[in-house]
Amino acid sequence: AARRRLPVRAMGGKYNRLKNGQPTGFNPFMLEKNEPNITFLNNFIALLATSDNSTLSTKDKEDINFAVRAVMDLDKEYRAEGISRLLENIQKDVDNENSLERRLRIWKKGGIYGWVFDNETDSLSFNEYDIYGFDGTEVLDNPAVINPLAFYLLFRVQQILDGRRVVVFLDEFWKWLQSDSFSEFAYDGLKTMRKKNGFIVPITQSPDEIIKSKIARAIIEQVETFIFLPNSKADYHEYTHEFKVSEKEYSIIKNLEDDSRMFLVKKGSENDSRGNTVVAKLDLSALDRGSMKVLSGSADNVAILDKIVSEVGENPQDWLPIFKAEMMNN
Repeated sequence: AARRRLPVRAMGGKYNRLKNGQPTGFNPFMLEKNEPNITFLNNFIALLATSDNSTLSTKDKEDINFAVRAVMDLDKEYRAEGISRLLENIQKDVDNENSLERRLRIWKKGGIYGWVFDNETDSLSFNEYDIYGFDGTEVLDNPAVINPLAFYLLFRVQQILDGRRVVVFLDEFWKWLQSDSFSEFAYDGLKTMRKKNGFIVPITQSPDEIIKSKIARAIIEQVETFIFLPNSKADYHEYTHEFKVSEKEYSIIKNLEDDSRMFLVKKGSENDSRGNTVVAKLDLSALDRGSMKVLSGSADNVAILDKIVSEVGENPQDWLPIFKAEMMNN
């Protein structure tokens, strides 16, 4: 969303928009050739081949493994449009309408979903910047695409868990949970990322949607700290039984004014010796108008930013003063 794009770029980060029908720049076959990556690619292609909820035969799995290894044996310069290269190594079965080749064909360039992974190169890298933002607003509502996209993105995130601090903010968390691949990552990630100096910050405006997830209880139990914003429509059962807030905490959440700039922070549980709840206040009213527009962007303001960046470049030290001045005079 636009409101995330501005602060990410202001902090010197890279922001990526994933839009239906437009090439993502992803090509998983540009991964380094090693057994862990080949295992991932086998599972990844199997996921693509079963996106219609069909199943794979033993022969299908063998054919996938053969084709994956054939592509990965090529030098990287010959792995452009990796899905197309893969299909060159899978035999056609013209008499079988549900053949492996036919199921994967929709992911080939020119197919319905060719824009997702069948690209010349792979632009996904976590080595150039410290901060990355991905806007998946459109693809989150595309069930055929979100599962393999989440599978690939999260695999790449796991690869950088090498001890450096990694924080993953996930807006519209409940929508991501609709992906089975993501659900598994969220459950495992909340448990294991902390050991590798990483953590996840799930964000949602719809607590009831999270509760509908089949792994909701497991996820909620793994969360170390909750931040509850004022919610005059807070459902008693959802908050007290699912999120385990006390009667007093529920009353605070429900009765805080929307414009109070206050929120409830809860760490641990009521019966946990570490349990601690505070009501905090974040008052940004002293910030100038220009700074506020950076923190809370709009589509119109992003368009202004893009115009400024086209003239002075991506470095926030160059465009930020101009943008803030423009906002002050707007």
